[in-house]
Amino acid sequence: MMKSSLRSADFTPDVDPDAEVAAWLALFETLTAAKQRSVIHHITGRDRDELRATYGLAPLA
Repeated sequence: MMKSSLRSADFTPDVDPDAEVAAWLALFETLTAAKQRSVIHHITGRDRDELRATYGLAPLA
């Protein structure tokens, strides 16, 4: 059995990175505020409002 490998030279993305980020953000915006807080905390280990304050953004309702 042969192992297949994925080398960076073999990989050409079919998706524009900016479009992919925009799609993820659009999906994120569909989540409830509670779920957004949960996702942010899971990824960053920090509270949503704490993270926003770090970047000088106002807390969300």
